[in-house]
Amino acid sequence: MLLRPDPKKLWRMSEIATDLVADIGGTNARFGVVREGHLEDVATFPCASYESPLDAIQAYLGNGDGHRPQRASIAVATPITGDRVTLTNFNWTFDVGEIRDTFGLDDVRLINDFTAQALALSAMEPSSDLRVLRPGKVKEGAPRAVVGPGTGLGVGGLVDVHGCGQALIPAEGGHRDLAVGTEREWQVKKRLLEKFSHVSCEHIVSGPGIVTLYSTLCEIDGEEPRFDDPGVIVEGSRDGQDRLAAETIDTWSAILGAVVGDLALVLGARGGIYITGGVLAKMGDAFRLDSFLNRFEQKGPISYYIEQIPIFHVIHPNPGLLGAGQAFTAQLPD
Repeated sequence: MLLRPDPKKLWRMSEIATDLVADIGGTNARFGVVREGHLEDVATFPCASYESPLDAIQAYLGNGDGHRPQRASIAVATPITGDRVTLTNFNWTFDVGEIRDTFGLDDVRLINDFTAQALALSAMEPSSDLRVLRPGKVKEGAPRAVVGPGTGLGVGGLVDVHGCGQALIPAEGGHRDLAVGTEREWQVKKRLLEKFSHVSCEHIVSGPGIVTLYSTLCEIDGEEPRFDDPGVIVEGSRDGQDRLAAETIDTWSAILGAVVGDLALVLGARGGIYITGGVLAKMGDAFRLDSFLNRFEQKGPISYYIEQIPIFHVIHPNPGLLGAGQAFTAQLPD
């Protein structure tokens, strides 16, 4: 099992065999090394500060003492369809072979970021790495679902296959059509359909989506937006400081609940729902759990099916790196 990094530990790339692990999203690239089963030396680099992931990896390895890892496992926020990838929400394109040759690695594994999030579940300590949002009963052997609003909206799944371990379900569910549940939400979607040929869940249920939702509500009500940053909108929602900011966070929370409920039905995720990504952590107590749960549970005549499904908030600081570290031993889909 991978352990969380020791913050007191200084960087040292020893002679002991190491694996480089990375979690590259649309905003940040996170790196660490796995040495003797331990995740160590975690560091975060803003993607916008580097021309390519190779530059970011070099910046990370440059902090060491000259020793290089033997292998690398890289989780990326984009579909994996070959050895060359382009990030969905950032302008990086790179090739597995470039990374292998540049850094003299014996092996490079490339996995979807939410494949990594799903792999991380088996390496977590429930008492310290998970927070219960909705108590319930985990059905042993049933699928588990991972969903994460961040720069985009990631989705993944994990299924126990009897006698064969766990099977991963890589998915791009964040790009499915946005479903609405109220007249106000329909007004929002209608405005977005005038601007985009396809309105996905990710247009709203993400960090940038908070700004999109807020500005659209302002447009509908004929008001000039006061805020253009998700964190400022979250703060403006507190204590009735701004009516439309408060409505934004309430609506955002409700739509996330609807998305998670749909995912539970699609995957049959009675093994539990795990919410990750940076947005929920940054919202803190501004997140409207009541609105989230209300929409999660509103599934008409099939509502009984999700009645016992527990929902957890992943509070481990680096689940993507944990999962990337599992990639060398997991059975990954082609």
